[in-house]
This record gives sequence, C-alpha cells and structure tokens, in this order.
Amino acid sequence: MESYCMKEAAVKQYIQSSREHIQCLNFNHCYWLPSRLLQWAMARCMQLTALHVIECKLRTETLVAILASHPNLTALSFSISSFNDITKDAFTNAQEMLKNLKRLHVYYTSRELGLMSYVGEHSTLLDFCSSLEELVIGSAGMAIPELYRPIISNPQNHLSMKVMSITNNIHAGAQMLFYGTLSQLPNSHLTWQTLLMPNVNFLEFLRKSEFRTCLRNTQSLQHLDVSGSKVYFPSDQMDIGEARDLRFLSLRAMMIHSEQLLHIATNCTQLTTVNLFGCTQIFLSAENRIDTRGIEALFDCCHRLRHLNLGGEHHHVFTPHGNAVVIQVMKKLRLLHSLGLPTCLLCESGQNAPRGKRIMTCQRYGAFKRHCSDVSQTSHYSSQESSSNCTQPSPAGAVTSTSSDVCRQGVLMRTIVNNNPDLQELELISVQFESAFHKNKFVNPKQQQFSPCSETRLVRDAALAPVADLKCLHTLTLVGVPGIGDCLVSIAKGCEKLTRLSLAFIGGAAYNAILPQMMVHLKSLKDLRLEQPNLALNAGLFDGLCHCTSLQRLCVIAKHSSYQSPDVTRLMEQVSGLVVLHLLAGGTITAGRSLTSSLTRRYVKQRPGLNVCIYPILHDGMSETATNIPAKHFDELTRFHPRVCAQPQR
Repeated sequence: MESYCMKEAAVKQYIQSSREHIQCLNFNHCYWLPSRLLQWAMARCMQLTALHVIECKLRTETLVAILASHPNLTALSFSISSFNDITKDAFTNAQEMLKNLKRLHVYYTSRELGLMSYVGEHSTLLDFCSSLEELVIGSAGMAIPELYRPIISNPQNHLSMKVMSITNNIHAGAQMLFYGTLSQLPNSHLTWQTLLMPNVNFLEFLRKSEFRTCLRNTQSLQHLDVSGSKVYFPSDQMDIGEARDLRFLSLRAMMIHSEQLLHIATNCTQLTTVNLFGCTQIFLSAENRIDTRGIEALFDCCHRLRHLNLGGEHHHVFTPHGNAVVIQVMKKLRLLHSLGLPTCLLCESGQNAPRGKRIMTCQRYGAFKRHCSDVSQTSHYSSQESSSNCTQPSPAGAVTSTSSDVCRQGVLMRTIVNNNPDLQELELISVQFESAFHKNKFVNPKQQQFSPCSETRLVRDAALAPVADLKCLHTLTLVGVPGIGDCLVSIAKGCEKLTRLSLAFIGGAAYNAILPQMMVHLKSLKDLRLEQPNLALNAGLFDGLCHCTSLQRLCVIAKHSSYQSPDVTRLMEQVSGLVVLHLLAGGTITAGRSLTSSLTRRYVKQRPGLNVCIYPILHDGMSETATNIPAKHFDELTRFHPRVCAQPQR
C-alpha cells in the first residue's frame, strides 16, 4: 500500500469485503496507521502467507502475538529499533509459525548517534527459522546504537539459505546482524543465488575463512554486490566468470581494469544490470594503457544488458585525448532502460586538446584515492555563476567553449537517445558531488563544498537538449552542471511521463527564472528534490510548483535561502496530493516549527500520511530533526545517493 492519503475507513472497507481472499498484507511504511487498525486487519485475514509491516506502529510483543495466529506465513517484513527486538526469547510464542518462514526482512529504523553500549551474545529468532531461504537486513541511515554478536545455535538447520542481502551498510547494528549471521552459516555447503554486501571491506572479508567460503561456489550466483571497497578487484581469489547465470553485478568504487571486465563480460553473458559507478581503470589495461575491450565486450556479449551505471569517475583524466575515446565507446550503447553517466562525459568540446593543456589535474594518494582540482578556478561552486554566455574566460592554454564547440555538443546524447528510445531512468551526476544529506555521511551541510571539473563547466544546453526526446523517461537526476538552463524547459515539455526529478547545483543566476517555467510543464511529477544553496524561494517558484498537480513529495534544500510562509501555505492548498514537504533552508527554528505545526493541523485529516519538516538546515539541531523523518522518505527523497543499478531490478 503506497497511497499516502489512505484513511482508516478505506482500509476497513477493503478488509471487510476481501478478507477471505487476502493472502498478502503489505503495510510497509504506513507509519500513520494506528496499531489497533493493523491488529484488526490482521486478525480478520486468516489466509495470510505474506505479511509486511516495516515502519508500522507495532510493538514486538504485539507482532509476536499476531504471528502466532498465522501458521501459514512464509514471508515476513518488520522493523526493529534494537537488537533486543529480535532475540530468540522474544519470539518463543511464534516459533511454530517461524518454522515455515522462507523469506525474512528485518529493518532497522534507528538513526540516533550516541554512546555504544554492549548488549552481548544472544541467539535470535533465526534459530526458529529452519526453512529460511532469504534474509534481508535493511536500515534507514547511519546509527551507532549498540554492540552485540548474534548466535546461531544450530547452523546445520539453515542449509536452505540462498539469499543474503544488506540494503544499507552504513548502520552499525545492521552490519553486526548481517555479518554476524553470515559468518556462522554453513557456507561451504550453501549455493548462494544472491549476495548483496554494499560497502563491504572486501579484502578483509576474503581474509577470514568464515566469509571466504561463501564465495567459492559461484555457479548458481545471480546477484552480487561487493561494491564500495576502494581496492583492486581480487580476481585471483574470486572468479566472477564462473557465475554464468549472473544477472546483477555491482562493483561500485572498486578498481577493475579492462582485462578483468573483459573476462566477466565474455563469461557472464546473462547480465542485465551492471554498476561500475566510481570504478577507475575500466578504460585502461593492467599496464595503464588505453584499453576499451572490456567495456565493449560488455555491450557486445551481454545482449540482455538493460541497466548500466558508469558515473562517479573522471574517465577523461585517464586518456590522452580527454573524452574522445570514451565517447566513441558510449555510442555503442543499445536498448538500455537505465543509465548513469558523469556529467563531464557530455563535454565533447576540446576533446582532442593535448593532454598537457587540459585544466583538470589529478593527484593520486595511495593505491586508490586521488584528488582532482580545477587549477584555473579554485573557488568553490557559486550559484550566482552566469550560465548565459557560451564562452568563459580561461587562462592561457586552457580549454575554452566556442560556438563551434557548442555545435558539437549534444552528439553523444543524441546518439544515446536514438539508440535507447525506451530509456526510463537517466542519471547525470558531477563527479565528487556530495549532498548536504549524503548517503554515506552524517548530516553536515556546513562542510558542503563543490567545484565541478573543467569539462563539466563546459557543458551547455545543447549537450542535454536531446533528452527531451526520451518519451519513456520517468526518472531524471541532474547534478552539478553549472552551464545549463534553457534545456530544462524543453526537457519538461518533451518528457511528459516524468514522475521523479532531482536537480542539484544546476545553472547560474538564470536558473532561478528558468525553474518556475520548467515546473509548469511537469503535470505527471510525483517526487521532486531541489538542492541549490542560493535558490530563490520566491512567489514565482511556488507559483510554478502549484502547476505540478500530481506532486506528492517535495524536498527543497537551500541553505542560504529564505521563504515566505504564505507561499508555502498556498502550495499546500493548491496541490491537494502533496503529503511530504521537506523545506530545509534558512529562517529561524521558531518560524519553521510554527509553520510545520500550522500545516500539520490544517491538512493531516485529509492527508493522513502528511509529513512536514521545515527547519533551518545550518542549525546544529538538523541532524536530530532528520531522525524524525519517516525512513521511506528519508531514504528515497531527502538523502541523496546514486540510484541507477544500486539494487537488482524487481
């Protein structure tokens, strides 16, 4: 159920009319529904085989009592705030039902930071789940709640396990539950189909025998995520090429060279989703020579490839002619549904400039880390930077944007659009961009700084104009492109099916005038995220937003901007479906709390799922306030992170 305006009466009517036929109840993230209603609904649906109550108002003892009366359940999802919520003793009364459970999803809702407390070693409800095949550990964000070690009394009872997944590996409690459980399973006897471990310390993982054995039998593997390690991919210890049925592969932020990618592509030909975000050297051989065989094999051999992320990396830094080599390879992309690219790849001007005359400099630290800087423009991004001129002053020898350069821009995107007419999700993110609400970091907008590379600064409207012809596009993310503006209006006009839009650090002074014009055409938009330090939160912007009649969730992050309460109230009044409003800008705490309370009292009866958070983002209390945002909205809207290929497609 994902209708944020779903009222109690509608739930009761549905349950009463269909209870004899209902086998699955999905109340995930229905945080506004009262506990008594949930208990009433579950007590009347006695044919249940699947129950999902993540982020619902249910205490552990209440959930256990409900489970005991549903012996046919095979799938269960629920939330916890502490390890004590899933201990074996807590679920004793439901042990008979748990014997039949095949799929379990445990979701940590805690996001508080505090002193680490030691809970100790305890057995969990998994001791009762002898038929379990799938275990998913989720969480809402960062937290350091407690230190513990989960115990499995009889590992041989879990020989049916096929799927282990941790969806958000930045929560200390979630990590301990996931890896503590994985280390005690009889991995040498298991044939995994899914292992999703984002941000795993892969080298340390492979050094420990209790973990290493789970990667020896990869023949049945279909989904694998070992991303975020920031190390060279250890192909000598794990041969992904043996996983001939692999469909999903995420190697985000790992160092993998072209020969390794070639081996994977020629053996794992069933791949449909590949995440190479932040991967260095995919266009280089082990000897640091230009080598495109790996990425080309991915396009030529994996005929089912539909989702690809190549963002997060300055690929032009590693080639002597900038983007020229990479662009030629990108033109071979075919039939994709999702695509992620770095914005600097759209710079087709000056691509043949001599290597020594390029503005971008790159310094390496250690085996992986590097620092990229624009030596010609050391000041950080300013939202007042003009985007109206196509030619920018540059120092001698720097790559400049001329009228002929602008004419060349758009060739890559035009080719991508023509070759991928069914593209539904497009993500263009400037390398090294970090949001004020970044996924892998704590909320710290005061430290947020961003300076795009020289190639990104040269990207103009012409480079993105072809996006307007993507008629199937429903999700668009544009981040850190200071030279565009007018193309946004044409994109809004052309992409009529656009339902999710995220814009951050876009354009210059003209952006404030263009954005309201863009909003007028977004009739199907449901989710909108805007992050711009000096965004003009004036009447014009809110007038434009009022035209987004389908809008359900809005998040605005503008740390140096101020708003007027009447404009916000008018938006809530005219857009009747708006149930999530996060306005994190300037102003005072008192004004923000007053407006939040006023809007909540006025609209919560008509919009039961209403969640309003209006708070000065630079205030020290922002981190604590963010913990009160419902997990679903915090993860999907407020917090920024690359989403293309982040998880297997459903």
